[in-house]
Amino acid sequence: MKSKWPLVALVCLFLRTEAIDYRSWRCEPYEFFLDFYRCCSESKLSERSESSWTPTTYVLYEVNPSEGFNLRRDVYIRMAVFMRGLRRMPGWENTKLVLPPWSELHHWRSNTINQRNLTWGHFFDLESMRKFTEVIEAEQFFREFERWSTGNGRHEARKAVSINEYYRLTHFDDMFENGVFVDKFEQTPCTKALTKDAPGFMRLHATFEIDEFYCVRFQGAATLLYSMFKKFGPEKQPEIRTIFVGNAEVVLHDHWGNVDYWEARRSMRFSKTLVSIADEFRLHNFNSSNERDRVQRPASWTDEKPYRKAKGGDFLCAHLRRADFLYGR
Repeated sequence: MKSKWPLVALVCLFLRTEAIDYRSWRCEPYEFFLDFYRCCSESKLSERSESSWTPTTYVLYEVNPSEGFNLRRDVYIRMAVFMRGLRRMPGWENTKLVLPPWSELHHWRSNTINQRNLTWGHFFDLESMRKFTEVIEAEQFFREFERWSTGNGRHEARKAVSINEYYRLTHFDDMFENGVFVDKFEQTPCTKALTKDAPGFMRLHATFEIDEFYCVRFQGAATLLYSMFKKFGPEKQPEIRTIFVGNAEVVLHDHWGNVDYWEARRSMRFSKTLVSIADEFRLHNFNSSNERDRVQRPASWTDEKPYRKAKGGDFLCAHLRRADFLYGR
């Protein structure tokens, strides 16, 4: 019996007046015999989706290893506010911020528990954070990159995670040239030590490669990163683009204390596990609870409203900072 595949293809051609790209068909040959109208329609939908295709960009970042928990949280706010604005730009709508794992901070003194490569989910409620902007854990980035590298008809998986652009940021020597602070950045020569120094949490993945390594003196707010990406990045956005910002603490807030700042900070609710531990500690040690202390805390930070009737508990919380601060004072 002769194959009916050519006949079915001709039927699809007559059913549609526009040109058909056979590569866009999403059905196997045998499926045309079962539902050829759907198969022909799906090719049309595929063409529409390709015309409105948006590239996926991953922005990874890392902070100087000597920095502590609170500074790292503040750097996240700078990057999250930048990410929210960046995702409103044409071609950047599908950009994701990759969160660097927490690993053996200098302020952590306990040596009986694991402190290596802890996810943000250990400390914060990621679903709450995603209500502000799109963020993912590093491990999720590795999984998504692997799915992309093995999908879309690719026969061989890429053995290495590719970082298209790596930016190692440093301060300008004179931040107030002529007494004026001006937002600016410039590329500088990289030393051999810098180019060989790999991004810390990328070591979580067995192999990775950096396509372009830039050493950049950077001075300014987070929105200046967009200009840097445009200047050094490709003219046309690739299907997948990975950008790594090293020493992200160099980047400043665009507007410290504005609406975006506080929304990003309020979205950083602690994980439900930590909240449960804290609630039990308050109740057991201070006879304190949200109900007793008139604390109103909606399930979502987006539902929070001004409230002035909370009285608090009969205890005081103090942030004693790091040990060297206590020793020095």
